[in-house]
Amino acid sequence: MKTQEVSPVSGLSEILSIPLPPLKVRRFVLASGVPDSHAILQHLDYFKQVYLRHGVVRLATVKVLDGLDNNDVDGQIERIFEFVKEHMIYVRDPIASEYVISPVRHLRSIAQYGTTRGDCDDHALLLNSMLGSIGIKTKFVGVKLKSNRFNHVISSVLTKSNGWVDLDPCAKSVPQRNYQDRLVI
Repeated sequence: MKTQEVSPVSGLSEILSIPLPPLKVRRFVLASGVPDSHAILQHLDYFKQVYLRHGVVRLATVKVLDGLDNNDVDGQIERIFEFVKEHMIYVRDPIASEYVISPVRHLRSIAQYGTTRGDCDDHALLLNSMLGSIGIKTKFVGVKLKSNRFNHVISSVLTKSNGWVDLDPCAKSVPQRNYQDRLVI
């Protein structure tokens, strides 16, 4: 996919100023400190289904797409992918815990501060929720990153021109890898 200019954060603050109840962070305590990759992917898929229907996610996503041509699905995927890569800073979860942060919370942080922070599952959840909010099919994929176990989450997106394409929003300054070992639910 070709790189396109990322839509500015300005304009998101008006959309995201809608009053909401307090935003929560979901924390999973990991038995023996080792994540159950299958269970984490299931939880992410559940949260994606919740947040792709959230009005704030939809409004923010549509705002990010300002200036694109009518029904340019591949361009929409690329714009949202670049938005998440540009505005999220990778930060690990605490030892023996898995935090899942609401896409709404991430979008509010981006609107207020220009950035947000989270690990690979937070990156993938924001990306998949935003894409899902405009009708683009996505999957979470567990991959092996410098390990013998699945320890990294990426997105797989159904494109018009290339079918299912893997996108790693954490691969910011390095080329995206071609992951061979994949766990998909």
